Amino acid sequence: MKKVTIFSWGYWGWGSSAAQLVNAADAVEAARGFAPMLFVDIRIQRSVRAANFSGDAFKKIVGADRYCWMPGLGNLAIRDRSLGRIAIKEPKEAETLLDLAMECQKGSRRVIFYCACGIPGACHRYEVGSLVLKAARRRGIPVELVEWPGGEPQEVRIGVPEGVLKKMKKGA
Repeated sequence: MKKVTIFSWGYWGWGSSAAQLVNAADAVEAARGFAPMLFVDIRIQRSVRAANFSGDAFKKIVGADRYCWMPGLGNLAIRDRSLGRIAIKEPKEAETLLDLAMECQKGSRRVIFYCACGIPGACHRYEVGSLVLKAARRRGIPVELVEWPGGEPQEVRIGVPEGVLKKMKKGA
């Protein structure tokens, strides 16, 4: 069986640039020989400040055939802060996410599951990823879980005008 690659991602900072994100993801996937990704929203609730990710806004950007909301993989602690820790609403939904990724792979399409958080290890995406990997091990399915866009890290240096740096130091 061929290894299934599943991506995770946090949209923090992309709120006003969702269309550009989708274009970038499509270009990366095409360059890698894959069809456009299926975006799986694992937030427990979708009422957020980032307009392009609130409610059905992102679904409208990518199209209904490329969007799936799985609130069962959401973090209950978002609704109930007294929990004090990450608590996945329906952990068995990780099996469904794995099945979805396997089905997409048949059509040379990959899955990216996402939430708002910018730091993967500090949010519930890490727990969801662990649940998917456990489900894959139980079923004998080779899975690779990667933070999008994947690939080897690269150092990029860009020139920034001194005036911009001064403004940033002052809080811009």
